[in-house]
Amino acid sequence: MSDRAQWSAGDRIILREVNQGRVWAIRPVTVVEDSADRIATYVAPGTMWKRPVSASGEPLRLQSPEWGLADVPWTGNAALLLTTPIAAHSVMLWWEPASWRFEGWYVNLEQPFRRTILGFDYLDQILDIVVAADRSSWYWKDEDEFAAAQELGTFSKAEATAIRAEGERVIAAIEANAPPFCDGWESWRPDPAWRIPTIPEGWDDVPGTAGRERTAPR
Repeated sequence: MSDRAQWSAGDRIILREVNQGRVWAIRPVTVVEDSADRIATYVAPGTMWKRPVSASGEPLRLQSPEWGLADVPWTGNAALLLTTPIAAHSVMLWWEPASWRFEGWYVNLEQPFRRTILGFDYLDQILDIVVAADRSSWYWKDEDEFAAAQELGTFSKAEATAIRAEGERVIAAIEANAPPFCDGWESWRPDPAWRIPTIPEGWDDVPGTAGRERTAPR
């Protein structure tokens, strides 16, 4: 698959956060939909993913000049990630995996997805929104860390304003019962034949992939 081809339902790819030209985090996912209108991916419980850690092994949230990567399991929920191409956020839905009880929504403010030969690259922008399962309430999450990132120079004032404005647009969609919140995704279920994806070879190859071919992870 070339770096610009669309993916098919059931393909196993990676969502890779890239910070300062290096991998910051990787989540193996299964493609649910990849179209001009929507990118939907599924994170299965038990998936092993890579998260950023300090030299002492402590998890990192704020961007740092130096970090390592630790392999950890995705536990506690099953997650469906919905994003619109070029949008600077994803909407996540959470279920308790044993009963598939729907537990809520989570809006992750982030850079727009960039298509790669292994999936999509982006970078989290720290500020998030937590939404009740029935969408009756919501609240901003990680505002302290977002403020600290601005003090560290991770975001300029203009960038921080744009990130919060993106969140405000999503809040308006929540309160208006607009897509994707009105689309019935709460009843979605993964194909039981899907296997848990893994991180493929070449996961750390960030620069210069144009024109190359690599077998897609399946």
